[in-house]
Amino acid sequence: MSQWQSLTANISPVQPSRRSEVEGFDARSRTSSTTSFSLGEYHWTIEASAIILSISSMVVILILLPVYENEPLSSWTLPVSFNVIISVLGSTSRAALAFAISACVSQGKWNWYRKRSDNVMIFDRFEEASRGPWGSLRLLWWTKVRHWTALGALSAVFLVVFEPFLQAVVTFSGEELVLVGTANTTGIGRTQNLRSGSWIKTNFRGILSDEGSTMGAIEFDSVRPNYDFDALSAICEGFSNLSTTDNHKPAFTCSTVNCTWPVYASLAVCRGCDDVSSHITRFSGNAPLDNDTIFSTSYGFSGRSSGLASYTGYEIKSQNLEMTKPNGLISEWLPYGETRRAELATQSTCNPGKTVSFHHLKTLIISFSMLKVSPSYLNNSQRWESTAVTAKECALYFCTNIYRSVVEQTVLKEAVLGSYSNRNLDSYNIGADLTRSRVLNHVLNHSLYVEDEDLMASGWDRKWRGLISSEEIPAATPMLWDTDLQLLISGEEYLAATGVNQKGDLRFNITRETTYTLLRWFRDEFSRRRNLATKQLIYPIPYSDVTQPPVINALGTSPNLTRTFDNVAASLTKWIRNRSLQTEPFIGESTEWVVRIRVNWEFLILPIGVLLGGCVFCVLSIWETRDLGLPAWRGSSLATLAHGLDMDSRSLLREAGDGANITDRARSLRVRFVDSEGGPELAHGPEKTRVD
Repeated sequence: MSQWQSLTANISPVQPSRRSEVEGFDARSRTSSTTSFSLGEYHWTIEASAIILSISSMVVILILLPVYENEPLSSWTLPVSFNVIISVLGSTSRAALAFAISACVSQGKWNWYRKRSDNVMIFDRFEEASRGPWGSLRLLWWTKVRHWTALGALSAVFLVVFEPFLQAVVTFSGEELVLVGTANTTGIGRTQNLRSGSWIKTNFRGILSDEGSTMGAIEFDSVRPNYDFDALSAICEGFSNLSTTDNHKPAFTCSTVNCTWPVYASLAVCRGCDDVSSHITRFSGNAPLDNDTIFSTSYGFSGRSSGLASYTGYEIKSQNLEMTKPNGLISEWLPYGETRRAELATQSTCNPGKTVSFHHLKTLIISFSMLKVSPSYLNNSQRWESTAVTAKECALYFCTNIYRSVVEQTVLKEAVLGSYSNRNLDSYNIGADLTRSRVLNHVLNHSLYVEDEDLMASGWDRKWRGLISSEEIPAATPMLWDTDLQLLISGEEYLAATGVNQKGDLRFNITRETTYTLLRWFRDEFSRRRNLATKQLIYPIPYSDVTQPPVINALGTSPNLTRTFDNVAASLTKWIRNRSLQTEPFIGESTEWVVRIRVNWEFLILPIGVLLGGCVFCVLSIWETRDLGLPAWRGSSLATLAHGLDMDSRSLLREAGDGANITDRARSLRVRFVDSEGGPELAHGPEKTRVD
């Protein structure tokens, strides 16, 4: 006798009265169930709603993607980002589809056994498939894709990559968008006509004459300057030791973070610095220490046995520039009264002919020649007669620059493609007679600012008439020039620098008021002593001489003279270009970095394919269930308990004992979903022909 038979032999049969009660309860339960769940057993409302929700979510995605494809990300105005919306819709579509597929796969076990007799393991395959992709993969392997049930299993497997593929559909890329510029959005300074400063005519005129010339005398006005304060500020700021070229970039307007301008040319101020130490000559001698006409600073000789000292001097004769000190270490003289130790001496001029290395400049503003003492002497490590004195000459001059300007991330970056100082020699005329003007300009070395010593050196003399008061002479200056200064960039030069053909020459104008006031202040206010106009400047300023102008402090304390003049040129150029920004800005283009929404349509193939496959499977499953007249039990545990294996089949499985034997028994035990007296159930029976 089997274990199952011995177990069931001890179970008392249900008494007739008890059986009647159970049967009555079963009848009432079926009646109540039919009444309460007449819609619940056969309807697919939830699954149908899930399918509709899944399709609707995908449809919304398919509407949004083409609408916003290639559009700026800024066009999406909702507080939630575009890709979040797509992700939420994709998750909704996937979750709803997964729910419907799971229900239909679970329903498939009832439909399967209704149409055919098969082993009990198939029931377990369908149950596993309804719970996730691993079970679906096993069901797919079992069906060998020979039944449309495999469509549901395949869809469930590909649901794993549904969302990753959908998220890969939307990407973002940036590009520069060019916006048409206006004066308020993209402007930068490009000065072609510089007008600054003014003058006031005095009550007397002058006559410029040459005793041996047949050209006759030149009459001129006498004027006093009205300085442009912005120009003076630019000069002072440039000479400041706190100044850098980065501080002197021109102003601009850029409505976005990036702007560009076509290549353009503008008036500017350039600098040149050369080492002229080779022009220094050395001399020596003996002199009293208190002879300030020989020594660069005052020396007392209190406490010394003799007031004479041997000295060594260094000079550039053409510049009237020299530095003389007593021989020996600096420590030998400081205790005996050297008021200040001279470190630097300088002379300035506006006449190119008086410079060492800038004779060729015809647009010179001012040039400084400087003698600088070696640090070895100042540090008391070298004797004066053995030290090295160096000389440098730096000049500032009007020029024209060709610029390429861009603004990147709100920072202006400029490149100078070419720099020129071509002067129209027929501009800035002296008097109305062009021939006489050319001769006089040549004699004066094309200087933009003429001084009395220049006239006398060239054989010309200046005389005043109509003099009201002799006190007006120092304050007034002759205005010799009748026309403005003009600079040129030839078409060939512009083509070589930019690669762009330019018809004719580019012309730039600087008014005579500008040149007069700028050079007058530079020469007579900033870099020269009026009472000793031809004497050099010394740094540090001796205690006995307090009339030296401010430029000597700037040059004496400069850590790098070349960089100082770079800063001055940049500061004046900034002033020149910023003037035109206010009145006639050069218009460019603003570029904006735009992030656009991109759609990778190929990544939609899999999500759409999964959706279509899942929907087709669900429709077939629902149609088959209705065609078989079965309730929509899906994966209901109650339905499995109530309508699962019949008593014989359960007994056969229980006899198997452990799990491995149960699996083997399940593979050999064939059942079919049939209608019995107690209701439908999976009953053990002989194999019958499949009804597919």
